[in-house]
Amino acid sequence: MKLFKMSIIILFCITFVVFGVVFAVSSLSNDNTIPKITVESDSIELSVKDDESKLLEGVTAYDEKDGDITDKIIVESISRFISGATCKVTYTVCDSDNHVSSAFRQVTYTDYVPTRIWLKDSLCFSQLQNVKLMDYITATDVLDGDISNNIIVTSSDFKDKTIGNYTISLRVTNSVGDTTIREFPVTVEERSLYAPIIKLSTYVLYTKVGQKINVNNYIDGVYTYQGDRTDLDVTVESDININQPGVYQAHYYATDKQGRTGHSILIMNVDE
Repeated sequence: MKLFKMSIIILFCITFVVFGVVFAVSSLSNDNTIPKITVESDSIELSVKDDESKLLEGVTAYDEKDGDITDKIIVESISRFISGATCKVTYTVCDSDNHVSSAFRQVTYTDYVPTRIWLKDSLCFSQLQNVKLMDYITATDVLDGDISNNIIVTSSDFKDKTIGNYTISLRVTNSVGDTTIREFPVTVEERSLYAPIIKLSTYVLYTKVGQKINVNNYIDGVYTYQGDRTDLDVTVESDININQPGVYQAHYYATDKQGRTGHSILIMNVDE
């Protein structure tokens, strides 16, 4: 019996020693260190045309076990603007043992401009037309591209197929939280559906105070309702004041031999 007890004790001691050695080796082989991201500068300036590689310039990462892991750094997120055209970028890196580290810095876009709202056609309609305003409106953003789906159109007075001059409010927000709000005029008038169609190269113009504009330069051509180009003369009337910020209009008219007059409108935004 004593021999049996002694064997049990010896076996227990051997097991304990082996377990301790295995635990010690395992502890030595495990990497408990956290990788470190180093950012050269707390803030940088970029162009909106720069790709993600520019965001990663000046950012490095090192891990005691893996060594240089700069190539594993990713841009985890870009915040909304915190002031002006400045946002916060979050960088993340993960080592071979799935330890994660993060770092931050501010990025300012030097050539950022707010979202531009555009029109596919003139907001001048015949009272005989069925109008869906969203079919005419688009939005492009220097960071996000086409964000037409973000547009919200509101109006307190617009009535489809009712002659009058109206105002619609257009609101769009991009991924960095910058919201653009514009008010565009809408005209519904008594006009034949067979009247000449005056096409313009653009139906919305953005310009700065003091910049000269020749409204005749935006005439693309005059067409019949069937789509045939004509040589009808175009008369232009404009109320633009390039020295005063505001929203202005240029009206284009063309009359065919049957006395039917076509009408298109260019909306001109003069900004400071």
